[in-house]
Amino acid sequence: VSPPVRALFVEILTAAMLPGFYSGGGDAIGVSPMIVSTDVRREARHGIEVCSFSYVSGGRRLKEVARPNLVILGTYFLSALLTGLRSAIRSWPDVIVAHWALPMGPIAALIAFVVRRPLVIVVHGSDINRYGTSGFLFWLRRRALARASRVVAVSQALAEQLSELGVPSELTSHVPM
Repeated sequence: VSPPVRALFVEILTAAMLPGFYSGGGDAIGVSPMIVSTDVRREARHGIEVCSFSYVSGGRRLKEVARPNLVILGTYFLSALLTGLRSAIRSWPDVIVAHWALPMGPIAALIAFVVRRPLVIVVHGSDINRYGTSGFLFWLRRRALARASRVVAVSQALAEQLSELGVPSELTSHVPM
């Protein structure tokens, strides 16, 4: 299996932070969207199981779609949820880690709730500053952050913003990119 060409920083950050943020050690599951047909459906990287899901992407990442319609958002959400649940129920991980409070935060929060595992959400910036600043997406993001056992911010400024969203400072950590 060839290494991924996208989001290597997510892989490296997740592998580096797990031992420090979950004292029990153990496994995590990564659920990642398949963007192109050559993306791998399932693999293990640095002890982290990565399961990919397909959705109506048109070969673009969700954030590259100017105005995703209900079909794109619906297939993304349902496919990610089903892939994550199937993988979590099969392997019973010790922790669920989600990168970006939106769109993966609410999906991972549902998975963590169903399998009764702690949830760690890593916020990267656009998920706090650009998406979900009002309305239903704001509410979804807020609920996901409230469900998290730990919220990791990739910058100090972002960590400070989390308190404005109701995340207690004792649940917030800063891990610089």
